[in-house]
Amino acid sequence: MIYTDKSRISDELGCEHDWYQHGKVEELILDRAGKYISDEAYHILASLGITNLGAPAGKPWLKPFIEHVFRTIHRKLLARFSGRNFSNPLERGSNDPAARATLTVEEFLCWLVRWTVDAYHNDRHSGLGITPLQAWERATADVRPKTLSNREMRLAFGTRLTRKSGRHGIRVMCLNYQTDFVIKQFAKQGPETAEICYWHGDVGAIEVRYDNGDWKTVTAADEEWIGKTDDDLREWLVERNEINPEAEEARLRLIHELNKRSNRLKCLNKLYARPREAQDLANAETYFSQFTDTAERRHLAGPAEDLFAGKVQPPKAPHTLNADNGAAATPPPKLPKTPTTT
Repeated sequence: MIYTDKSRISDELGCEHDWYQHGKVEELILDRAGKYISDEAYHILASLGITNLGAPAGKPWLKPFIEHVFRTIHRKLLARFSGRNFSNPLERGSNDPAARATLTVEEFLCWLVRWTVDAYHNDRHSGLGITPLQAWERATADVRPKTLSNREMRLAFGTRLTRKSGRHGIRVMCLNYQTDFVIKQFAKQGPETAEICYWHGDVGAIEVRYDNGDWKTVTAADEEWIGKTDDDLREWLVERNEINPEAEEARLRLIHELNKRSNRLKCLNKLYARPREAQDLANAETYFSQFTDTAERRHLAGPAEDLFAGKVQPPKAPHTLNADNGAAATPPPKLPKTPTTT
């Protein structure tokens, strides 16, 4: 979330301001919790070029900024609801936080986002002398924060999957991904298992590699999804019309009867084709793959040209000279004489 614009989240939850603050982290201070010192965490930090500074356990005064934020959240947000745990047993006393809890986790997270965007960002900070929002705007007025490309986000935070390539490319989350790289690989090796990097922030492309080779960016075959997110895809899936079971059964029954009758007629008329050999199939796949329609090929080809946009010039007549331009005109061809009879 640090790397991405969160305006969509703030809009969905009804915030009056946008949560657009984001950028590339260059230095990160983490405590010594197990999930922060795992191999996966170190791999992500190294791949993004982040300097990791581990804070010693049991010494909160060495990370005063984050501890101050926790105190602010407790004092200005959590104190407004019942069911707090308090910071230690002495403060908690005989209070039973479970019995006094009034918020679900989902509702609490909604209030946390709204409080962060509309309250914390607009509250004057004692250390800054201005609000955090004003401090951000001043700091980024001259130097914009560094960001990561979608490809870097996929490789760092994307979900790793395995898929087999087919004639339509690689299918992930109901979308087909197809480029010349995948076409050539399929024509050469057939249905081969590939490793996939899928990132929810951009479903218009995925990262693909075969046999631990180099990662290649593969775009969606339909350019409609380029630049869209996983939320857009899920909305589209929900909006798709549900199939009537009775209508689907009737459709499949008709197809079965059509195929049965067609096969019967072909057998009677000896119209079944000779089975192809493996080499014939490979040659056919290689030939037809060059006509595959992909977003990558349409982009490289540029916009389509209208064949009838320009005016059609009529063919020019052969140039002849006449007496007006100082030369004799070309005489007409002589006709053969008609033979006479007596």
